[in-house]
Amino acid sequence: MLDTIVVGAGLVGSAAAKYLAKAGAKVLVLGAVKGSDDHVHSSHYDEARVTRRMDPDPVWGLLGLKAIEAYANIEHQSGIPFHTPCGHLRIDLPSASSESLHAQVFENANDHGFKPEILTGHDATARFPYLHASTLSSYLLEGPPAGIIHPQKLIRAQLQLACSSGARTEPTVGTQIKKENGVFSVRTSSGQTHLADNVLVSTGAYTNLFDLTPRKLDLSIRPETVLLIAIPETLLHKFDSMPGIIWHFDDHPIYTNAYVLPPVLYPDGVYYIKIGADHDRDIHATDVEGYHEYMTSPGSMVTKRALHDLILKLIPDLRGLNTTSRPCLLAYTQSGKPIIDQLDAGHFVAVGGCGKSAKSSDQIGKLAANMVLSNPWGKGFTQSMFSAS
Repeated sequence: MLDTIVVGAGLVGSAAAKYLAKAGAKVLVLGAVKGSDDHVHSSHYDEARVTRRMDPDPVWGLLGLKAIEAYANIEHQSGIPFHTPCGHLRIDLPSASSESLHAQVFENANDHGFKPEILTGHDATARFPYLHASTLSSYLLEGPPAGIIHPQKLIRAQLQLACSSGARTEPTVGTQIKKENGVFSVRTSSGQTHLADNVLVSTGAYTNLFDLTPRKLDLSIRPETVLLIAIPETLLHKFDSMPGIIWHFDDHPIYTNAYVLPPVLYPDGVYYIKIGADHDRDIHATDVEGYHEYMTSPGSMVTKRALHDLILKLIPDLRGLNTTSRPCLLAYTQSGKPIIDQLDAGHFVAVGGCGKSAKSSDQIGKLAANMVLSNPWGKGFTQSMFSAS
């Protein structure tokens, strides 16, 4: 009999499996392999995400801090590098709200033992000459270990460490969870059934599409198209110092913020700069097939054009370069925090990243594992922060 089945082998599920296995639990991780026919993914399949400690929200700031502190150990133990500490730049248009957010950023940073650097537009241009840095904007720079992470590499590292502690993985999708006589049975897309004392559901945007929880969770699933700009190797030197960027503005007809990632090598052998932006519309698909159709599409062409116009305002030198687009699905909660909760005896969930969970996934997985193991949540965290209700 297994102690725990982790349903979902993404960023959070793989981290939780590692911590459960290290604690001595008998763990099975269910998650389809990228590229397989029944592969269900939402965002972690991509090649880069911004990672940072700097955040106006103290909970997300602490989640990011704790996760980043674990990166070096994960890389060392697994032998898989996934973290590029290139720094993080936050750009804001001055306003009463941005001043308040900056005050919160500095308060949280002070609590966590680091201090962001304030840059003027002239400072930003001198430091990052490829940026069209407006003198009207304000700039906060967080140095290393902030930067970017490579999600697929991080997942491989976490699963490798989980397996080295005795966990098993099965490359299939968990589709149904039932409980009889105190024992959970998990049915998979390959027709297998596995039994365990506990289940942890970490299936992101797909959680409500399968029969995995006693009740549907209050999640808003939002599509996001990202734009990739191909960077010729002859131009890579221009962006050597480029940090991960989060850009806030209030003068755009569609978006309120965007993120920009420095050149990253993709599996097709091309380096891309990526831009994505917030979006507030829900996906219209209501079943797995609809989600899969969206996730195998290039996303929205309207959004692609809007993102292209946006990135040229920030980095004009990208004009004329080849572009492509990719889809993404994000799961948002009503609280703006991830749901890490027990829905029933032995039935746990860790979902709802709200567009911020990649950088914090190791700590979210650790909190989920502690919950399953009935261990303390740890300093600075309480279960009420992450309730499903």
